[in-house]
Amino acid sequence: MPPVVLEGLHFLLLLTVAMICSAVIGFDRERKNRPAGLRTHVIVCVASALIMYIGIRMKNHFLASSPDIDPARMAAQILSGIGFLGAGTILKGKDTVHGLTTAATLWSVACIGIAIGAGYIYEGVVGTLVILLILRVVSKLEDVLIKDRRKCDVTVVFDGSPSNLQSIERILKSNRYRIITSELLFDEQDDEGKHQSTAHLGLRSTASNLKTQLSPNEILETLEFVQSFEIS
Repeated sequence: MPPVVLEGLHFLLLLTVAMICSAVIGFDRERKNRPAGLRTHVIVCVASALIMYIGIRMKNHFLASSPDIDPARMAAQILSGIGFLGAGTILKGKDTVHGLTTAATLWSVACIGIAIGAGYIYEGVVGTLVILLILRVVSKLEDVLIKDRRKCDVTVVFDGSPSNLQSIERILKSNRYRIITSELLFDEQDDEGKHQSTAHLGLRSTASNLKTQLSPNEILETLEFVQSFEIS
């Protein structure tokens, strides 16, 4: 088989592997409805592999006339340029930031594309599997160990005037909870003039050590004027 055909098949193999590896990671982002999904990850990885492959071919092609050509410069430009695309996936709210993981996966598939484009197929495939393992397994550990206590919504029913809501907020803040949202849903008054109020609170923990922090239900159970509450 002519060398040109072999080289063409090798190039096709590299792009195919890059497409498959990035599709695996991109599908995980697509499944979670993230800003950058399957197509974006595949395009980034395949383009990175293409640029890296071209950089190496240029090195070999112009070696005699330009011995200072460095294919690593191509990789450096890819990694710096991908920052603009990653920044576009990051959304900042009042107290939260979303899209950091997606930005990281975009940067990662660019690295995978560079590795595969340079001919390191095994390393690119193993890197893909490790990143996928992190996305699937570590995220579940976060849900179990951290996220459920980091942020929660509380619906609380309490006696007295709506001013007691300020007392609840003050006590939660003293226990290292940030009040993200606070809304008084109902304020009813019976025939005897007694108030019963219902409020919704969005909480976020600011504690550095969650194991030593009281949970919201442990705090609300100590308040005499709180009738009931629901935490989700």
